[in-house]
Amino acid sequence: MEKGLLSVCCLGYNHAKFMEACVSSVWNNDYKNVEIVVVDDGSKDNSVEVLESLKAKSPCPFTYIAQENTGNTGINFNRAVEKSNGEFLLFISLDDTLAPNSLAEKMKYVLEDDSVAYVVSKRVAYIDINGKIIKRYYEDKFDSNTTNEQMREIEFNTGTFAIQNAIIRRAVFDSVGGYDNEIKADDIVLRTRLTKYLAEHPEWKFKTEDKTEGFYYRQHSNNVSKNSLYTLSIYLEVYNKYWSDRPYPDYVKEVIARSVAGLPYEKTKQLLDRYPKAMDLLNNDERFKIILKAKFKNEKSKFIKYIYKYEPTYNRNIFKIFGIKLCGKVRKV
Repeated sequence: MEKGLLSVCCLGYNHAKFMEACVSSVWNNDYKNVEIVVVDDGSKDNSVEVLESLKAKSPCPFTYIAQENTGNTGINFNRAVEKSNGEFLLFISLDDTLAPNSLAEKMKYVLEDDSVAYVVSKRVAYIDINGKIIKRYYEDKFDSNTTNEQMREIEFNTGTFAIQNAIIRRAVFDSVGGYDNEIKADDIVLRTRLTKYLAEHPEWKFKTEDKTEGFYYRQHSNNVSKNSLYTLSIYLEVYNKYWSDRPYPDYVKEVIARSVAGLPYEKTKQLLDRYPKAMDLLNNDERFKIILKAKFKNEKSKFIKYIYKYEPTYNRNIFKIFGIKLCGKVRKV
C-alpha cells in the first residue's frame, strides 16, 4: 500500500464512448497522487481497445482487467481493489465523471486526520448523454456533525450518499469486508457496511465536503438504476440480509409499491415470494391492496391464469382482495 495514493477504481460495461471523459476527469483533477484501476466486465463494444489507448497515454499508473461478464458490481469492484495500491479508494462507473477540482478538498480531510474513515461530497450534478448538466442536487440529510449512530439510521430509513461521491480509507474498507460478493449492488451495500461499522466503532468518524460537486452522474437509456426489477431485488436482498430484525422503512415500501404497480405481476410475485416480509405487505398492507386492485382490473385474465397455473396453493387472501369467489380448492392447470 502506498501512503497518500488515491486509487480510483472504475467499472465499465459497454461504456467505450464514455471512457475517455471519465478517465480524463481523473487526470485533470486537482489531486495528482492517483492511480486508475479499471475492470471491464465483458463489454461487447470496443472498450478494451479504448482502454489500451488510454493506458498508453496515461500520466498516472493505469491498470485494467478485461474479464468475462459477471454482472456483479460488488465482485468487480473488489477485484479492482485487489489490483490497487492506494491508501485511499474512490469508486466510479465509467459512464460517469468526476467533477473538476473535486478531489483535493476531500483528500485534505483524510490526510490530516487518521481517524477519518471516509469523506463525502454533498453535491452532485446530473448530466445527459453529451455531458451537459441537466440538474444539480444538494444532500441535506447529514453533515459532519451527524453522529455515526444517526448516520446509520439515515442509511436505514432513506439511504445516505452516492458512493461515487466518497473517498474511503482502505483500512476501513478492508475492515468492513469490502463489497458483498453475494449481492450485485454497489452503493447501498457498501454504505450499509460502512455506516453500521462506524456506529459500532466510535474511534472512527466521517466528514462531509460541500464546496464542490463530487461527480457527474450521466443519465442514459442503459442506466442500471432504470431496471425496476433489478432495483427491487437489490433492496430486498440488502434489507433481508443486513436489517432482517427491522420492518421495511417507508422508502423501501415505496420501491416495492412502484415495482408491483409498474411491472408484470408474475415477475414481481416470483421475486417477492423469496421474502416473507415483502409478501406480508402484499397481503396485508392497505396501500398494496389498492395497488393490486387497480392492477387486477387491467390484467384480470392474465392474473387469474397465472395464479391457477403457478400458484395452486397460493394464499386465498389475494382472491378476497379482488372479490373473487372460489368454490373448493384452487386447481392447477
